[in-house]
Amino acid sequence: MKIDLDENYAVEFDGIAFQLQKKRVVTGNNKGREAKPENIGKVQTTVDGYYGTLAQALKGYRNKDIGASEIEGIELILDLMEAQEARLDAVFGALGDEMRALYKKSVAAAAAAPKKTPEVTP
Repeated sequence: MKIDLDENYAVEFDGIAFQLQKKRVVTGNNKGREAKPENIGKVQTTVDGYYGTLAQALKGYRNKDIGASEIEGIELILDLMEAQEARLDAVFGALGDEMRALYKKSVAAAAAAPKKTPEVTP
């Protein structure tokens, strides 16, 4: 199953984990490595992260999207999050009400899950 989240990101389930994938255009020099001339200008998909649940993958997408933006100020970040929610609703609306309900349920379960803190022994 592969779900396109926007023009750059998608989530794909490989049977073990949810992969957050990002599309990139190959340029002449990437992280110190030189690209092959025949690949320059081509679109390449890379994995930006592996997640155990769809909710975690979507949270990773949201965090990467907010982190990549140059927005300053809580109001603008909240506006961006609202726009992300609308995009996700549009994506999941195309997949049907059942999938959207599953998404919202998994996000709620992830938010309600108790946070484990390591025990410290003196």
